[in-house]
Amino acid sequence: FANDGVDLRKPEHVAAVRRIFAAANAAGLHIVAHIATNDSWQDPAVADAQVRPFLSDVLPAATDVTVQVAHVYSDTGWSPEADRVFDQFASAIRSDAPGARNLYFDLSGGPTKANASAESLERLARRMRHVGLDRFLFASDRSGARNPPPKDALNNVRRLPLTSEEFEDVADNRMPYLP
Repeated sequence: FANDGVDLRKPEHVAAVRRIFAAANAAGLHIVAHIATNDSWQDPAVADAQVRPFLSDVLPAATDVTVQVAHVYSDTGWSPEADRVFDQFASAIRSDAPGARNLYFDLSGGPTKANASAESLERLARRMRHVGLDRFLFASDRSGARNPPPKDALNNVRRLPLTSEEFEDVADNRMPYLP
């Protein structure tokens, strides 16, 4: 959303993104969404204001396809603020909100970056267990020199304080539409 100037605090943007999700749903096209924006990474209040309409107005338009949220929404690390914002996703999953049954999160980029603190990784691991390890996917955000290659990204994810069995579970996760 950041690259396209999408701001879900604006009703017209919510309506436009909802139409796109509805069209993807009608066509059976699964969605990967980078819903964080530059200002939401810096300001938890903005992040909170963006996630609410995503969950209440956009996601319900795509109930028949999977939606993968890039970077577990947080591309700047897993701060206490990011965890509080993520609680909206957790609440939607717990309440079986429309679209939440098919909601997944990839571990690329910021949440597991090489300089992530042990405390932030522990917070993320707790959250992963809370919503279900089956909703988290290994991913690499290799789009240029800014992001680590897949091997380094995998090593960053391995820093999460998961048991061997939990890590294997996450490593084996695939989107339901993949063989």
